[in-house]
Amino acid sequence: MELIKCSIDNCNLKNNGLVATIGQFDGIHIAHQILIEKVCELSEEKDLKSAVITFDPHPDLVLKKDANATSIMTLDEKAALIASMGIDYLIVVEFNQNVANMTDSEFVNQFLIKLNVKEIVVGFDFCFGKNGIGKAETISKLANGKINTTIIDNKTYQNEKIGTAMIKKMLLQGNVSLANKLLGRYYKISGEVKKGNQVGSTINLPTANIEIGENDAKIKLGVYASRILIDGNYYYGFSNYGNNPSFNKRDHFILETNIFNFDGNLYGKYITIELIDFIRDERCFNSKDEFLAQIAKDKEVAMAICQKEFK
Repeated sequence: MELIKCSIDNCNLKNNGLVATIGQFDGIHIAHQILIEKVCELSEEKDLKSAVITFDPHPDLVLKKDANATSIMTLDEKAALIASMGIDYLIVVEFNQNVANMTDSEFVNQFLIKLNVKEIVVGFDFCFGKNGIGKAETISKLANGKINTTIIDNKTYQNEKIGTAMIKKMLLQGNVSLANKLLGRYYKISGEVKKGNQVGSTINLPTANIEIGENDAKIKLGVYASRILIDGNYYYGFSNYGNNPSFNKRDHFILETNIFNFDGNLYGKYITIELIDFIRDERCFNSKDEFLAQIAKDKEVAMAICQKEFK
């Protein structure tokens, strides 16, 4: 897959025609995957190249709809997953006020037509152009028939639209198992292992600590069963997201992970933690003994969850 970063008025790509889909694709959940799979299907059927068109930075940040807009995945993670699905091009368009001010007709004729899009696949609620005036069903008409449009129906879970907002809500509520189901994979957090206060080492509970970025989706404070990817190898463990209220309470939140059957120095190493299921809320303990007794229970629960999940 080729990654192309461009502005809306200077997106040069030599091609014989594209089958494309457009959107933020944050999380690339199971509804997104249907769109991308349809693009690949039409690409093969029409003998055209396939493309996913997305925007960076997030439109909500530029339009100031949400100054604290968060993302389920980084652009690099998004690119890697889209590449694995067989797409030829990921086109990342710089989103700015010029893009926001384009009319629906300008977006179609000055961008999609110039990009040589022949077929477009979008969701039922796709909108574009200033104030979202353009709708999925108007694309072909605005393009004077030069673009064929395939509209994918609404995908729901228990009568609620499957979407990024729903998954973020599940993560914040601690319903990781449902978030994973809607993502079609485990929700993961990657980062560089930082040195913590090293309390864990004094109680035979060493942890790998990584920070969750301010632009990353928020998760519920508490303990999770987890799977950890280190240098291409998977390990099981359990993770706590919080500020360590029982010992040397911090003024910020950290994801601390105890990794089963691992003995090594991870400081400065980049690791990935997959959250498998939520175990319990974060608690403040009255004594070290009370804390250690609960940790032993957490470890037992986490091991059982991982053994069942990956048997």
